[in-house]
Amino acid sequence: MANSNFAEPAVKSAALQWFDAPDFAVISGPDVAPGEPAAEQAEFGEVVLVDRVRAALRRMNPTLSVSTLHHPGLFLPVSVRYYHPTTHGARPPVQG
Repeated sequence: MANSNFAEPAVKSAALQWFDAPDFAVISGPDVAPGEPAAEQAEFGEVVLVDRVRAALRRMNPTLSVSTLHHPGLFLPVSVRYYHPTTHGARPPVQG
């Protein structure tokens, strides 16, 4: 059974406080929604702003190769990435 003690506004508020740091920018969802001039999502179901995550990974790990940043499994959930039959158990390359 789902825990009903968490309401979306409380979770959103906690997340915004957690990410309240100089290196994080809070943006409004409608501003980056599909069809908007500053759209960063192709469809509403996309919950990860992939280009922003890749840029952050590049800043944090400047030696990562482009192929690692664009690996098709990079944004798959761990359970799918490692166990789903379509990935054949393949793991993304790890840069040392």
